[in-house]
Amino acid sequence: MHYKDCIMFQMAKAYQRVHAEFKSGAAELGLTPIQCLVLQAVFEEPGLSSGEIGQRLHIDSATLSGILERLIERGWVVKNTSAKDRRVLEIHPTEQAMEQKTALDGMVESLNEKVLASFRVEEKMLLRRMLEDLAQ
Repeated sequence: MHYKDCIMFQMAKAYQRVHAEFKSGAAELGLTPIQCLVLQAVFEEPGLSSGEIGQRLHIDSATLSGILERLIERGWVVKNTSAKDRRVLEIHPTEQAMEQKTALDGMVESLNEKVLASFRVEEKMLLRRMLEDLAQ
């Protein structure tokens, strides 16, 4: 088999292209791609614990801990004690983060459109479904 026919090679090349685009867009906001994904999870469901964020994004706790600490240091998120369970720390976006939410959402939408521009609507839907299936 030729290396170019290897699915791992093809996916790696596609990942490199998409990641480079995302990295560039995230940098304009002073973020890394993974920080953007964590912020999107926090925007979608404010008050999640770090464990819940990790489960949703499939990030291990040690990695997520570092990401959250950097987001806290830069003023993007805060940790608050849960009113339901004092042992649980909830992650919430800051006012600064909320002010940048539209820019972050726009950057992600723009990236999605750019990466998928050559596909027809049906192909975009099929690609997303196949990627979800592969990720299972």
